[in-house]
Amino acid sequence: MCWSPGACLQFNNNYAYRGSVFRSLNGSIIDLSGSVMTKNNAHKAIIGSLEDGEAKISNSIIHNNGQDGTSRSLFDTFQAGKLALEYVTIANNLLINDSSSLIKNSTNGQIQAHSSVMLNEVGPVYQGNIANAHFECVMVRDDANIVADGTVVVVNDELDQIFVDTTQGDYHLAVGSSAIDYCYDIEGSTVDKDLDGKSRGVDHSGVTNFYGPYDIGAYEFDSENDDLIFKDGF
Repeated sequence: MCWSPGACLQFNNNYAYRGSVFRSLNGSIIDLSGSVMTKNNAHKAIIGSLEDGEAKISNSIIHNNGQDGTSRSLFDTFQAGKLALEYVTIANNLLINDSSSLIKNSTNGQIQAHSSVMLNEVGPVYQGNIANAHFECVMVRDDANIVADGTVVVVNDELDQIFVDTTQGDYHLAVGSSAIDYCYDIEGSTVDKDLDGKSRGVDHSGVTNFYGPYDIGAYEFDSENDDLIFKDGF
C-alpha cells in the first residue's frame, strides 16, 4: 500500500532488448503494487521477462508502451516463470502486429490474471499453453486462448466509454463504464484498497452487478465525484 494515494512507483521511458522494466531470473520474486508503467520499449517483452522467476503486479496501470513499434509482447515467461496480475489496467499499448500478444508463455510458465482490464488493440491477450493460464473477471478485446468459466467478457467499447480521459493518462473509471460492479470477491485476494486508497467492493447504487460489486482495474469507481444520476445535470 502506498504512503499516499496514487502510484508508489513510476517506470517510464526505459528501453531494453527484453524486459525493459524488469527481468526475474532463477527463482527471484518481484512484487509491484501501486505502479504506473508507460513509454517503455523493448524488442521482446516490454514490461517483464520471467525466466524461472516470478512477478506479482497489483493495483497498477500499464499504458502507452511500445510506441517505437518493434515490441512483440508486454510479458514473456520462460521455463517455470510465473506471472500474477490482480486489479491491473492495461490499455493503449502498441504491439508490432496481429501475431503479437499481451502475454506470451514461451514454455511452461504459469499465468494468473484476475479483476483486470486487459485491452489489446492487436493480437490476442495470451499465447501459450491454455492449461497453464487462469483468467478470472477480466475484460478483453479478444478471448482467444482464454478459458475462464465465462467470467471473461469481450468488449468493443471505446476507451473513453471505459476510462475518464486516456489522452491525459487518466484511467479512472468513467460514468457508465462496463468495469464498474463487474466481479465478486476473488478467493485468496489480499487487495482491499485501490490505487487511490479507496476501499474495494463498493456496491454502487444505480449499477446492476455483472458478477458482483467489485470494480476491475487499478481504480474503484469514485461515485462521490461522479454521481451516476446527477452527472449530466438532471
